[in-house]
Amino acid sequence: LTRLPQEEVDWTLAHVVDGPVSHHYKSLKRQKASLLPSPEEQMDRYKVDLYNGARALYAVRERFAKFQALVRAEYEKRGYVEVDDDFLARRAHLRAYNDVLRAEVMKYVAHLVDTGELLVAPRQE
Repeated sequence: LTRLPQEEVDWTLAHVVDGPVSHHYKSLKRQKASLLPSPEEQMDRYKVDLYNGARALYAVRERFAKFQALVRAEYEKRGYVEVDDDFLARRAHLRAYNDVLRAEVMKYVAHLVDTGELLVAPRQE
């Protein structure tokens, strides 16, 4: 087992899980709690992507809330938090994957700016 750094414990405990949610996702969840597209909706790529994004957002929030509760319980019990090697490996994998996705998004945004499809306001100093 490996002890989580105190700054990570502090961040985890302070993080607000119920932050703002896109009105598109909220509306979709109100309309259909399962967040699964109907056969007709599956023909609309935008709608499928919207459902996928909403399911992913709510799943991440739920998993984080459970993790936060575990961290809180262990920290209150012991004064520190230990995690196993599987947790560290999964976290490293997810961080690497996020880095790849972030790079792809930035490349795409740069392309949109270069082609004039996305206008960026100059920074105010």
